[in-house]
Amino acid sequence: MTYIVGLVLLLIILAGVIAYAGDRLGAWVGRKRLSLFGARPRVTGQIVGMLAGVAIMLTTLLVLSAAFENATATLLNAQRTAQELSSLQAERRELVAHVEDLQAQIERGQGELASAREQLEGMQEELGSTQERLQSAMVRLEQAQALQEQRERDAAAARDDAQAARLEAQTLREQIEELEGEMAVIQSELDERNRLLEEQDQLLSEIEQQIGALEGEAQALRDQNEQLRSQNQNLVNVNASLEQRAEDLGSRNSQLEMRNLDLVQINQQLLEDVRASNQRVDELQGNLWSLQAELEERSRRLAEIQTELSVASDGELSFRRGEVIYSGLLEAQTLEQARSAVAALVREASSASTRRGAGEISLRAEQFDSLVSLLGETGEELLVVFISPRNQFRTAAQVEVQVEAYENGQLFEAGQLITSGTVHVGSPALRASQSDLRTEILELVRETESRLTMAGLFSPEPIDFRVSEDALVRQLLQMSGEVTVGVMAAQPVLRSGPAVLELLILR
Repeated sequence: MTYIVGLVLLLIILAGVIAYAGDRLGAWVGRKRLSLFGARPRVTGQIVGMLAGVAIMLTTLLVLSAAFENATATLLNAQRTAQELSSLQAERRELVAHVEDLQAQIERGQGELASAREQLEGMQEELGSTQERLQSAMVRLEQAQALQEQRERDAAAARDDAQAARLEAQTLREQIEELEGEMAVIQSELDERNRLLEEQDQLLSEIEQQIGALEGEAQALRDQNEQLRSQNQNLVNVNASLEQRAEDLGSRNSQLEMRNLDLVQINQQLLEDVRASNQRVDELQGNLWSLQAELEERSRRLAEIQTELSVASDGELSFRRGEVIYSGLLEAQTLEQARSAVAALVREASSASTRRGAGEISLRAEQFDSLVSLLGETGEELLVVFISPRNQFRTAAQVEVQVEAYENGQLFEAGQLITSGTVHVGSPALRASQSDLRTEILELVRETESRLTMAGLFSPEPIDFRVSEDALVRQLLQMSGEVTVGVMAAQPVLRSGPAVLELLILR
């Protein structure tokens, strides 16, 4: 508590110092008759005082803002902050003394400048007097010259007075020489005055430059002093915010304890919701098994229909609608590589088609360009599949295709069950025949093939079973009742194949 009171008192003292400085600055502006924005000197002094009050408020806000941002760092560096504060105060005192010295130098320079200006004004007055004297002497010289000419004209007219005229002319010549000597002296004095004026102008310019430099240095020192004063205020107010931060942390801790109790209640509610969700999942799993059985039955029926269609059209059809004609993996990094790869795939597909007794593969230009563009832009391995869009006959010279491209992703993981079915083995007294068992296993294999096709398998190679049908039949003959037989992936099955499967007895 004592520390906080000390900080508050320090803030009040600093605010008073800033206010006093602003008041003195306003008074100085009034004495100098300075004006801001065209206002009167008195109003200008009032504006300066008002700006000092605004500076107090802005400094306080900036210090408080900086204190909240740097609270943690200040906690860790409290001792160092006190030392820096003492150092900054000492530096501030030195800067204040330096500013006062500079201000004294500026005042002395301004006095010297005023004296030099007075000397310059006196010399300008003397120069004016000297110029008047010179002008008067020139007038007298012109008058003497005119008088000499008149005398000479009188001497020519009156030869009797020649001797007197010559004497007078001699006197006038001496006066002229005297005036010319005086004129030379005056001209010399004028040149000296001009030289002195030039020196005074140069000296005045140098003094003004020095005063400008001193004023700039004084302003820089004032700015630096203001920055140090702001930093000092920041450091002083940071500690005041630390205790407030500690109180906030205590309040936050209490809130977190209350929140923890709420989370415990929420966790209990979530456990009850999870139990209800598990029951719902069990119900949905039962429904899924029912739907899967129905789907397997429909797939079996579809396989039978496709078999019947194949038997009926073997004599004339080369490719049935939807039948995969050819597939291959392509990969290219540039459009040129993609174009070459697609062309090679079309040639391979044509060779496979002609071997079946059909025509060559006909790929439209837009199909070719679209496939090249897709392959070049992707830059990844793609599985390209040629599919018959309709029933096509062997009499056709060319075979139309539908082009599809897929990522060569994984369809089934190794060890994943693909299909399963029940085989009726019979009792020891009445066992099923081997042909009946093979028929049931064959139906399971067909269901597996249909499942793989529906999953997106496009493999030119036939399905490879690790366990043959005969070996599985021999195992089943050693059992009785209803036995569940499944088909499992022996290795990961990719979209492009191959499909390596395993027939196994589940139960």
